[in-house]
Amino acid sequence: MKKLVYGVGSNDSTTPIQKKNLKWDCPYYTRWCAMLQRCYSESHITRQPTYRDCSVCDEWLTFSNFRTWMISQEKIHGSLDKLHLDKDIIDTDNKIYCPEKCAFVSQLVNNFVLDSNASRGEYHIGVRRRKSGSYHSRCRDPFRKCRMHLGTFPTQEEAHEAWRKQKHIFACQLADIAKDSRIVIALQTKYRLNNII
Repeated sequence: MKKLVYGVGSNDSTTPIQKKNLKWDCPYYTRWCAMLQRCYSESHITRQPTYRDCSVCDEWLTFSNFRTWMISQEKIHGSLDKLHLDKDIIDTDNKIYCPEKCAFVSQLVNNFVLDSNASRGEYHIGVRRRKSGSYHSRCRDPFRKCRMHLGTFPTQEEAHEAWRKQKHIFACQLADIAKDSRIVIALQTKYRLNNII
């Protein structure tokens, strides 16, 4: 009987999975192991505490089930090589890796949905206060990978509203090029103007 991967995962592959140059030769197995590591490796959770209390659904604890799902995702996206497995873009409160809530997303989308709550300070997202007392608004452009300056405003609320409008525009542009309909809906829903906080 094979040893469980990270104490929980069952590798039921009938084909030997080897390591070559310190990497697994099976891309499905590589992604499966990385997912298990995020949820069940204490050393990884210590380095990345946002994964504490995350888990993998029973179905995906068996490697062949996860591989079958990944193959279905390749039919949507083509190659998954440059895409990231995301568990919470479809449901921002989700803590479980499962077929219904997970999707492969580009680095562009992955970076876009990060709200940096822990590092943004006391002001609304997208807002900084100037020494003059006015409020500066800016929004990261996911395509040019730089911050877009949106202007200076007399109140924090006005500066945040400028950020909300620009974030909505970028979300629509990303939704236009997304291949997974669930990601399209997630972007359109999360960044509707009356939804953004």
